Amino acid sequence: MTNLIFSFDDGRKDNLEVVLEILAPNNIPATFNLTTDYISNNLEEKEQPCKNEALSIGDIYKIKDLNMFEVAGHGKTHSNEFQN
Repeated sequence: MTNLIFSFDDGRKDNLEVVLEILAPNNIPATFNLTTDYISNNLEEKEQPCKNEALSIGDIYKIKDLNMFEVAGHGKTHSNEFQN
């Protein structure tokens, strides 16, 4: 038997699609590591972890309310510079 751990970084909106379409229906747990300033739209474009839309607070509650996922902090910002 092989164990896998799924984790999703930053809090991208497309992660919610994965939750609702794949993970939740198959009872597959995961951890969502959220970058708070990305979600609250407080980052300059160069600081954005990616070009994808961020989860909304409502989306985070949808994930949490499924009671099978861990929601964790990934920091206030997320540096994408090469040296980091």
